[in-house]
Amino acid sequence: MGHARLLVPGENIRMLFSAPEYCAPEIHHHDLVTTATDMWSVGVMAYALLSGLNPFAAESTTKMIENISNCEYVFDSEAFKDISLEAMDFVDRLLVKDRKLRMTAHEALEHPWLKMKIEHVSKKVIKTLRHRRYYQTLVKKTDTIVSSARIAYGGTFKNQRGLAVGKVKIGTEYHGLRTGPVMHGSAEEVRPVLVCRGRAVSWRSAVCLCVSLGFFFSSPASQAGRQQTDVPQPKPTAAAAEKDDPPSWSRVSLSTLV
Repeated sequence: MGHARLLVPGENIRMLFSAPEYCAPEIHHHDLVTTATDMWSVGVMAYALLSGLNPFAAESTTKMIENISNCEYVFDSEAFKDISLEAMDFVDRLLVKDRKLRMTAHEALEHPWLKMKIEHVSKKVIKTLRHRRYYQTLVKKTDTIVSSARIAYGGTFKNQRGLAVGKVKIGTEYHGLRTGPVMHGSAEEVRPVLVCRGRAVSWRSAVCLCVSLGFFFSSPASQAGRQQTDVPQPKPTAAAAEKDDPPSWSRVSLSTLV
């Protein structure tokens, strides 16, 4: 199985790695890890395959780990100029510092980028010069090939130069409220905007969540109320205010350009 492991909540394990950019912030912080930790690695791989670049590149490993810990990365304008907005959104939803808010494997498979019809997929060939350079930097980090299975089960690794050890504890899976898809859009000035679609959440929870994310939102019901200002609206009762039923809206829009 190589480095693959069964995740047993509460178990303490050690993880060996030579490319810190593929390890999620919780590994570098010796925090709890779950299957969401692997989804971070998927995001880094997607970024690297699309661009041939390390999303957290820095002049030193220490600075790189700092970038990872703060989730600081950008889509290089030259490397991503021909990459679709759906592809960048896919990466955005995986490279999330809070593991509870990352896409799950199931959500990733349902993402619009992977569900795109073949006739809509670009046939333009990706330039691979950056990919070859990036590959060479990874190859140079280790000069000895040993059994990864032996390493995974606690065997010797003293001959592997450049390896680091992350001591972590297995956490439990999170099944609570998460944000909807955060999709890149485009404005008239060709600057990206964000759109958040809230689904199957309570109105109060959605309000708190979207406000915390900086979203400006309105429901169809409130829009209709503004359009019919001549019609007196009954004041909500305390009992009605306490109801936690989800509203009829399903879309939340961010009006701030980023």
